[in-house]
Amino acid sequence: MCCFSGPVRSVSSTAIFARPLADGRQAIAYRMTVDAPAALAMVLPLPTPPNPAEGAVTFHDLSGYTEFFAQLDRLYPQPQPAAGLARDATAFRKAPLAVVEVGDFVASFVPRLADFARLDERFRMSPAAWEALPGYRERSFAVFQLKPGKKSVQPMAFTFPRLAHSRIFVPTLHIHDGTRPETAGWDHVIYLQCDGDRLPFRPVEQGDQLDRVLADGWAESDLPAGTMIDPDKCHRLIDPQRHVYRRFIHGILPNRDLMLAAS
Repeated sequence: MCCFSGPVRSVSSTAIFARPLADGRQAIAYRMTVDAPAALAMVLPLPTPPNPAEGAVTFHDLSGYTEFFAQLDRLYPQPQPAAGLARDATAFRKAPLAVVEVGDFVASFVPRLADFARLDERFRMSPAAWEALPGYRERSFAVFQLKPGKKSVQPMAFTFPRLAHSRIFVPTLHIHDGTRPETAGWDHVIYLQCDGDRLPFRPVEQGDQLDRVLADGWAESDLPAGTMIDPDKCHRLIDPQRHVYRRFIHGILPNRDLMLAAS
């Protein structure tokens, strides 16, 4: 589940790691299996402060650490069962946005909705898709250009400046072919880490079924992250001294991003 600039046959096995950083930024690592008939882009809308600089997002190459999520799972004694539910911008031309080679793909940061016009046409999303969603007109976007075919994509990782320092953002919104259904089939594992030794997360409530799923069911790792994770190989996106919290989410649930707050 995520946002794509073109059609996909299937998306599954999504895993997302999120961690707030002390400097007002946040780290995200993202992995999935996707089957696409043609080259396209995965687009993640980010809640950044207004008008960020074009270098506001830092992309990290984890192509040499494809086992990152597998090693996160080794912090737990056994796999956890699935829990929750059953399974216009046509203004004057600007310079193209910078692209960054990140292992098997290239990435770009789109500071504002209008800046999608500066991307290769294959990797744009229509502004209308975002304008129909309250609050998304002001978002920035991380864009990852993917090759066609079925593949398990290497972890995509980056840090970005947070709009709200007390909240943790997890990109889970689902848009395919320019449309956003009210519900979507979730096949996710979410990993969270931040300061403190006890579960510090609660949903920023929207009063829907997804809030009830997120309210509990988080499993704390038996061991600190550094027991299994090499912090240098993952560019210090993870705190080796802290534990990790994991939540499986499966089933048909409201289609939106997750926003969590520190308790």
